[in-house]
Amino acid sequence: MKHSTKIILLASAGLISFGLILSIIGLICGGSLTNIMESDLWRFVGYKKVHYDNTFENDNTYHISASSIRSISIDWIDGDISVIPYDGDDIILTESSNKELDDEYCLRYRIKHGVLQVEYCKSNYYIGFSFSDNDDNLPIKALEIKVPKNIAESLQELDVDAISSDIYLENIAAQALSIDTISGNLTGNLLLADDITFDSTSGSMDLKLSHCPSSFEMYTISGDCVVYLPKKPSLDCDFDTISGNFHSEFDINFKDEDEFIIGSGKASFEFSSTSGDMTIKKLKL
Repeated sequence: MKHSTKIILLASAGLISFGLILSIIGLICGGSLTNIMESDLWRFVGYKKVHYDNTFENDNTYHISASSIRSISIDWIDGDISVIPYDGDDIILTESSNKELDDEYCLRYRIKHGVLQVEYCKSNYYIGFSFSDNDDNLPIKALEIKVPKNIAESLQELDVDAISSDIYLENIAAQALSIDTISGNLTGNLLLADDITFDSTSGSMDLKLSHCPSSFEMYTISGDCVVYLPKKPSLDCDFDTISGNFHSEFDINFKDEDEFIIGSGKASFEFSSTSGDMTIKKLKL
């Protein structure tokens, strides 16, 4: 997780603790627990941050020259994200929302050292408890990124850092794929990556992989993992869960209760969850 995001989450924890103290005081003074929890005290405002290069477009669509892009980084707050290849020359960013967007809440991007960085909105930090209705201005926004096929097949890294987003990836090839969410599921169709990491507080993963990665890691408090692998995979997997089961359509050999091998055990897989199942299936094209 990015350092700035960790700082914000730590600040959130402090504010939540402060809110708990105020709520306890309210209960001691005779307040109703239901009224306290439903009050605006517990409305989380969130955050938005960005250093950007673009300005607002009325059609909510942004065309970017792909000639210098080697990696893509997405930092999003609320709304689904999809990254798909297409026949074209530019990278196309399109956002849609339940509200009319303007310069205040449109996406922002910049290109730095070959990395296309896409952000939820323009630079600003704002986090805390709300005592008004102004926080409803923060829109839910779906983001679609269309990537030229030649770029989608040769990315160095695709990194997604999101608060509440379901993420869909299709026919993307990258040396490293990193997904970090607080709440949201990851769905991938025919992905190719040497290094895959999925870190979520509450989220499941469903990936169809055209190649067995060298390294695969999934960490979640609550979420299932379903991975489709091509024939004859070779991996060594650590499976660590308090309440969860493991299933495989491939023949497996258990090294111990929490570790098993498929094939010769070449790749390194790790699954850690408080509550979640892991399933490895055969990819059928």
